[in-house]
Amino acid sequence: MKPAVAAALICALLTPSLAAAQPDVVWWKVREIPSGTRMTLTREGQPPYTTYFVSADDTGFKVLNVSDPEMPGAAARALRRLASERPEQLTTLTEGRTLWVDGEITLSASGLFAGNRKIAEYGRVIESVSRSDVQTGAVLLENVSVAHGMSRSTKWIIAAVAATPFLIYPIMCITSQRCD
Repeated sequence: MKPAVAAALICALLTPSLAAAQPDVVWWKVREIPSGTRMTLTREGQPPYTTYFVSADDTGFKVLNVSDPEMPGAAARALRRLASERPEQLTTLTEGRTLWVDGEITLSASGLFAGNRKIAEYGRVIESVSRSDVQTGAVLLENVSVAHGMSRSTKWIIAAVAATPFLIYPIMCITSQRCD
């Protein structure tokens, strides 16, 4: 009977600790989301919308929001590509620095522009979400669709390595005039 009581007491003492550790476990998962990953973001009292993960640190994370109907399709595609390939360019814009996105579309700390026309504020295109908002449930991340495959370049490298023996043998046969 005593071991059962001891086990129950240990479980009771550990349960609050595990619940308190849960947000850190969840945050670790947020930090591991690859840049450019599509996800649905829901802020308290607002309808859900699609965003693309850019980066995260200990205080929060940034997402790319290209859902604005004013945004040209080519600009949205170029911004999604930047979020995947060079996310730091989207998050390190300082006053006076402008990032060329596509054609006449530029992004600066002042906003997203098509020529001289402002399409959206910078904070609307690159949204910041605080860690505390995620941990308290004020912001929900849903439908995080992480691609579980290999990148295209990795597939090409594997294909090249796999094909090498099949290429070397015929070349050796041709150059040495014999194939045993």
